[in-house]
Amino acid sequence: IVWDLATGEQIHRLTGLAGGVGGHLFAPGVRGVGVNEIVPAGNQHLLSAGNDRTLLLWDVVTSESVMRLTGHSSPVASVDLTPDGQRALSGAYDDSMILWDMATGEPIRRFSFGSFEGGGFIPSIAIHPSGQTALTDDVDGSIIEWQLAEPSPTELIDWIAGNRTLRELTCLERETFRI
Repeated sequence: IVWDLATGEQIHRLTGLAGGVGGHLFAPGVRGVGVNEIVPAGNQHLLSAGNDRTLLLWDVVTSESVMRLTGHSSPVASVDLTPDGQRALSGAYDDSMILWDMATGEPIRRFSFGSFEGGGFIPSIAIHPSGQTALTDDVDGSIIEWQLAEPSPTELIDWIAGNRTLRELTCLERETFRI
């Protein structure tokens, strides 16, 4: 429901019944239809994360659902949008996150929490105002920073140099291997 905060009046009820892609549906093995999180997507849209393993983009002016994003294998519990509204990051009960292209509704990249086996962990998601990174919590209580954008070649080379596990080659070794 979209409310007028000044008057307390209901403005719209978003059911998906009038929209082109419907509302959140019942999913096999999931108790009830549920919306787990809603985030604003600009001035006219909302993005909802549902128990039916999908995200829905809603037009709050027309009260219609306009896009369904599918790709999670379990209920979607959390979602956030980049400040420019071009990408969304969603987290599900299957310990995965998906970065979405909001123009097409297609997944860009999947992230996995390899540190937690067995399912059931739901990350809280916060995208940095730059839109380049996101923070999530981890099952052990720590905070993880994820890079959402592809690194530039310079950033990649700098990261490799800073995280290399092999020693630098000597001048003789460089000459021998023609590096």
